[in-house]
Amino acid sequence: MGVERVRAVQRRLSEAAVDAVLISHPANRRWITHVSASDASPSAHAGWVFVTLDDAALVTSPLYYGEAIHEAVGVRVVLAANRVHETFADLVRQASSRRVGFERGWFTFQNHADLTGALAEWAAPVEVSDLVEPLRAIKDEDEVASIVRAVALSDGALTAFFDEVRPEITEREAAWFLEAYMRTRGSEGVAFEVGVATGVHSAVPHHKPGDAPLGIGAPIWIDIGARVDGYCSDITRSFVLGYPSDEYRRLWQATMDAQKRALETIAPGKTGRDCDAAARDHLTEHGLGELFTHSLGHGVGLMIHEGPRLGRSSGDVLTRGMITSVEPGIYRPEWGGIRHEELVQVTNNGCAILTRTPNVVSI
Repeated sequence: MGVERVRAVQRRLSEAAVDAVLISHPANRRWITHVSASDASPSAHAGWVFVTLDDAALVTSPLYYGEAIHEAVGVRVVLAANRVHETFADLVRQASSRRVGFERGWFTFQNHADLTGALAEWAAPVEVSDLVEPLRAIKDEDEVASIVRAVALSDGALTAFFDEVRPEITEREAAWFLEAYMRTRGSEGVAFEVGVATGVHSAVPHHKPGDAPLGIGAPIWIDIGARVDGYCSDITRSFVLGYPSDEYRRLWQATMDAQKRALETIAPGKTGRDCDAAARDHLTEHGLGELFTHSLGHGVGLMIHEGPRLGRSSGDVLTRGMITSVEPGIYRPEWGGIRHEELVQVTNNGCAILTRTPNVVSI
């Protein structure tokens, strides 16, 4: 699999008008090399990937070399004799590369200055964008299997929590229960900070858990994700404890119906804009469009937010094998919010829902 990924990147070099590329984005580096090391900081990174038409190497420091030797697939591992950028420049000269692409959205000014200095007059660094990301957006069988395992962990955490939930449990306590469940059952960590919000806090789409008790009858949402083999899951469930008001039921169902419209729209050839509009138009028809303040969804993989984007301005075209969240939400300040989120895989003629936890209006 590693060799195939390298070849896919090599085929894109001519499109970018470069004869070599430097991959520094951590997720892109891991996707190409399978090496799991993470960056300590932008200046203390786990290495740069060097790809030419006939070579691929990971240049890394002694801190990560041993791990890289054991994990690398499809690339050779080169130990930096001094600093990574100096060894990388040596590889550029050995390959007679003259135009070296770098990822403009990730490469820092300092890294650019270091590389330019090390290359001297030999080669010109060239900005490239979206060289690897479109390749990562379409998941292979191994990637899907890892995501499915991560989904099972987050589904399991929610199911276990629903069996234990009580009104006096705080947002923070609920968040720890969910995180501990996933970590102790195989999650490498959380895909993102666990989200638990109750009452007016649920009107904030990315509320951080605090000391508020969940309470009876208040809008509650939980947003969690596990991580397996570096790959993420993502799921949100909205509910109340006890008997929900008629207004809550109305808004909960309207959001659920908007999600259903989007799920029915998702298919190869559809754009992110098409999918977002399906949900947004439904909410607008019910006078709730202005309360849907974020995009419909995002790709999920080695990063919790990656391509494709499902939003009002997204021209991303869906392709079989992509995995994306579908999460319409409505948020009323001083009242609360509701968000329903599923993780789906684009199939030949639609999509398959990967998340399994039932949606219930109350517990």
